[in-house]
Amino acid sequence: MIIRIFHKLLEDTSSLTRMDHRLFSQYLYFFQLFRQWCERLKTLDINDACRYLGYWGTGNGDMSATREVVREKARVARDLIKSHPLTPELSAELFAQKGISAFRFSAALIEWSQSELEGLQKIWVQAYKNAWHVPWSSTNSLYTFPTAEGGHECPLPSGVLTQALLQHVDQCMRREDVVKKLC
Repeated sequence: MIIRIFHKLLEDTSSLTRMDHRLFSQYLYFFQLFRQWCERLKTLDINDACRYLGYWGTGNGDMSATREVVREKARVARDLIKSHPLTPELSAELFAQKGISAFRFSAALIEWSQSELEGLQKIWVQAYKNAWHVPWSSTNSLYTFPTAEGGHECPLPSGVLTQALLQHVDQCMRREDVVKKLC
């Protein structure tokens, strides 16, 4: 619509008053900036991943980019606490806020395979071992057992996934719509 107005104004500029001419010049300048901005816009192929509402995916619904971003954030958080001046408890909390929260955000809406969850669990346990200054070759059970059993209670991806799914269902049930009627 804006483009049509500009074309109409361009056809008959002789009848413009001085004030109209100034206004027209400002509109023309804006139009040129708008056109330059549109030319710089990148068009994506259907298989190119882009971020939308916090999720990475392609136009055909492939969300593997989100899974890779989550894994990378977990690796970065794991390596961040490797040589740190924090106490083990604070280091574990820092990892939970940086590495685990990235997974929690996308867990309910992105499909995760069992092998991907096991890969995440490996990274998370390594991070907890980093927090407690223990070599990665030590046993995992010390970090995966609950504190009542003498462990450090590292969250497991399957548990976080279950929590996220239950919270998602709970949020869906709070609204009066089709989802609530299905249940």
